[in-house]
Amino acid sequence: MNKIFIREIVEAIYDINSIQGETNDVENFVNSQISKSPDFMSFGVKFLSWAFNHSFLFLYLKSYENLQRKKQSEILIHIKKNKTPIFSIVLRFYESLVVLRAVEKE
Repeated sequence: MNKIFIREIVEAIYDINSIQGETNDVENFVNSQISKSPDFMSFGVKFLSWAFNHSFLFLYLKSYENLQRKKQSEILIHIKKNKTPIFSIVLRFYESLVVLRAVEKE
């Protein structure tokens, strides 16, 4: 799994949900949950994450992980607001893990 992508999406989720704190523990938690999941599920998450990361090449000529933080947050807000079919599921997966771990740490 691309650790840079996970770091960027965790930090963007922190921004849009106004969560404060260190993200390293949350990133490790997300990585461990993906690796602990069954093969068919982890493959699906990894593939959809790869597709999500690289789909913005067409719009911005950059992958999601290379966009500025403000643009990343705007994309996530747009996806949540409009419930973009596949990407909203990927976002919900990551957001649930991030918020769960952030609340658990408090």
